[in-house]
Amino acid sequence: MAKTLVVVIPAYNEERTVGEVVRQVPRDCIDTVKVLVVDDGSADRTSENALKAGADSVKRLPQNRGLGVAFKKGVDEALLMGADYIVNIDADMQFDPRDIPKLLKHILDGEADVTVCSRFMDRTLEPKMPWIKKVGNKLFSGLISALTGVHLTDTQCGFRAYNREAALRLNVFSTYTYTQESLIDLIEKGMQVKEVPCRVKGQRKGKSKIVDNVASYALRSVFILTRTVRDYRALEFFGGIGATVLLAGFFSGAFVFVHWMRTGATSPYQSLISLSILTTTLGFLLLIMALQADMQTRQRKLLEDISYEYRRDRSL
Repeated sequence: MAKTLVVVIPAYNEERTVGEVVRQVPRDCIDTVKVLVVDDGSADRTSENALKAGADSVKRLPQNRGLGVAFKKGVDEALLMGADYIVNIDADMQFDPRDIPKLLKHILDGEADVTVCSRFMDRTLEPKMPWIKKVGNKLFSGLISALTGVHLTDTQCGFRAYNREAALRLNVFSTYTYTQESLIDLIEKGMQVKEVPCRVKGQRKGKSKIVDNVASYALRSVFILTRTVRDYRALEFFGGIGATVLLAGFFSGAFVFVHWMRTGATSPYQSLISLSILTTTLGFLLLIMALQADMQTRQRKLLEDISYEYRRDRSL
């Protein structure tokens, strides 16, 4: 049975490079290859240049919504175009479209549901980039590896391939970016993720840059990760905080009690009594919240199953 690959290219003010990306997409790596450009409210000729270069479809958002929104729109549109496989690639020529077959291989062989281009898996292919970005990538990759139990070396790279099942299961809520959140989402849903080393340009040619400010990017990424962990590991998230606060209250109270047993007085630690009562109460409330959040997580999973069935039927 013939298979269809849709290459999704989110773009924002990338008139200089989007055409080159479109033209370099290999059209012979699978039975049918279609190119979809999602223009995220560009103020230049991004859409026109994409069509001129041979894009099969251009979906233009009325205003700039953010990379996360453009990516999600691209995945939804690709499914409606009959995609059996989806590749997401940036429009700034940071990645080489000729690596698409390399990225697809593990998926076509049935070894993975998702493949991610890694800039750091093979040291000989590491791009030149500011050291602070490399350190930040390692920190986030290590954190996500610890959270998911899957060893990953590059969780920020957007050059990725998905099979149809992974694309249907995918849910992204952040408008800013999708890279970390989507990996956690799919791994939590049992999708197999593999990394593929590729040569990547360290400096981008286009105007659009997610990491325009390293500190801002780091803070936003931490916020996205925190919300993602809260949503997928609600019991551990709230339960861990609650247990920590509860133990703090218990030990402060125990300290005052031991002091009272030894001296017959609570001074000079009377303030710890109030602190112990407050933190113990707060700890119990957080543990109750953890149980409620866990119940809501179960309900969310049921809603995601319904959403999956709807998206699958809609894209048939």
